[in-house]
Amino acid sequence: MDNPYTISTVDDPASYNQLITGRVDDLSILLTHIAQGRSIALVGERRIGKTSVLILLKDIINGKIEQYRSKLIDIALQNAVDILKAKLTMPCKAIYIDLQSLKKLDHEELAFTLHKALRDEGLLHNSQLGANSNLIQPATQSYYKTVIEVFQALQDTHGNERFVILLDEMECLQDFSEAKQIARNLRSIIQKCPKICMILTGADGWHNQIKDNTSRLANNIKCVYLKAASRFPIETYLVKGQLSSCLPFVSDMSDTVQTIMTWTECKPYYVQAICTEIFDKYHNSLQLPNDWKQAIEENVFQSSALILDYFYRGNNLDNQTKSILALLANQPDQTTKQIATRLGYSVKITGNKIRDMVSLDKITKQGSEYHILGTFIEKWGKQNLDVPLRTSTWPQRLKWVLAIASVALAIFVYLYTHPEPQTFSFSMPGNVIYIQMPASLEQDETGTAIVWVQNTSIQSIANVHVFLSSSTIDYQLDGTNQLTFVGLAADEKKSLEPTYFVHLSNNPLITSQVLISRGSNSTPYKYIFSIPRRPIPIQKYWFVISSLFTALSVFFSGKDLWQLVINLLTFLKGQNDASSKDSK
Repeated sequence: MDNPYTISTVDDPASYNQLITGRVDDLSILLTHIAQGRSIALVGERRIGKTSVLILLKDIINGKIEQYRSKLIDIALQNAVDILKAKLTMPCKAIYIDLQSLKKLDHEELAFTLHKALRDEGLLHNSQLGANSNLIQPATQSYYKTVIEVFQALQDTHGNERFVILLDEMECLQDFSEAKQIARNLRSIIQKCPKICMILTGADGWHNQIKDNTSRLANNIKCVYLKAASRFPIETYLVKGQLSSCLPFVSDMSDTVQTIMTWTECKPYYVQAICTEIFDKYHNSLQLPNDWKQAIEENVFQSSALILDYFYRGNNLDNQTKSILALLANQPDQTTKQIATRLGYSVKITGNKIRDMVSLDKITKQGSEYHILGTFIEKWGKQNLDVPLRTSTWPQRLKWVLAIASVALAIFVYLYTHPEPQTFSFSMPGNVIYIQMPASLEQDETGTAIVWVQNTSIQSIANVHVFLSSSTIDYQLDGTNQLTFVGLAADEKKSLEPTYFVHLSNNPLITSQVLISRGSNSTPYKYIFSIPRRPIPIQKYWFVISSLFTALSVFFSGKDLWQLVINLLTFLKGQNDASSKDSK
């Protein structure tokens, strides 16, 4: 008796198609989207059955399922075929392309493969090449060189038929030499070709591209998750129905069936892998030995080692996801907070990773606790993976401390070199004099002071002279440090703006003298004011220094503070420009 099970879609596709079980609901969802002309990103973990679903979808759309419909072991699927086909409200044709099967990972090879597949289905012909004046016909080849040319030619065909393009293994697209251009072309096709819709299928890597919007297709396709198959058909038809005919000597199959269901949680690949081993090992035996579970586990662990290893340590999994999976394999039934604490990750990051794994059917939740979906997969992980060490949060915390300190220093440098102005006021009979200067000064600093004179009497004043002098500061207005205010009416206020330059000084206070007189013969009034000296003269270089500190914050914290840095530099530059305008 031949083994009725197979885990290969290539070696015996006819037999494999007949064993596809528990996918009626998934097919119904996809066909509904196709009927609406909507393109789909179909994501699911490796070996969850994505290719199987595409095979059924293609055969239902193209009518080829009738060739083996009566041989389907899933009776529910047999009965649902007519209902599923009825969901398509217009004629459709499906084309399946496996990106892993391409001889070369480049744009022209993909266009050639698509064109050939469409020609083989009778959808494009040689006579159509160059028929559209907007298309570029290759000079020597009989096929189009870009996917957008192929699909535009398909869109321009007569009739109201809808074309469903099934692209499998979308992660491979990242390895193409013109990956970005191909993605842009596919997006353009989805947007501009209403007769074409696509089902773009992939595992963890494809899911990350859609979730993180790193793929140019992300906002133009709806994400649909493919999870484990429906339990009843898997248990009834694929496990119990097939094993009963293979192992007629087993009077009570319930224990065997329940063990397989618990081990696999309806993940089709693992169901078939386990049932294959049971048949190969025991179909000639008179009974199942007491240790059959251990023996089957060991054999399947060995035969499926690469698949199981990929589940835990696949190339498209980040280190945090790998650590969470390894932890749950060794210590299941933990909450998000417990996992975060055990691994040293933030609860937010841990929660995001866990939600992704639940969506991909890698783990499941009971109450508030999580565990690997499938005790068989969990046990392999426990046997082959160490409990991950706790990641110290201090390095990351130290980076954040240094990043925040760098930002704070950038702000401090600006505030240190651009102090708020302060105003000194001096009163004398009939006048009040105001002098506005920075709250602190430094060596070689230049700037503009503002001097106001207000007539507080009821009589007009012909002129007021203000003389500014200091051993450290040069005050100048039109070549002199004497400011003359002419013709002040009653209660009038006038201002002048002399420049200043600060010389070398070791005193902590920089002192200036103010002499104020009215007319040429009046006795001047004498006043003194002092301004603190900044010990480190860096005003000329403040923008460079602040920029260096902000660059350090980016270095320590990465992209998380990049927007903050941009805002900070904009703020500082704006403040500097505002200060310059105010001084004028």
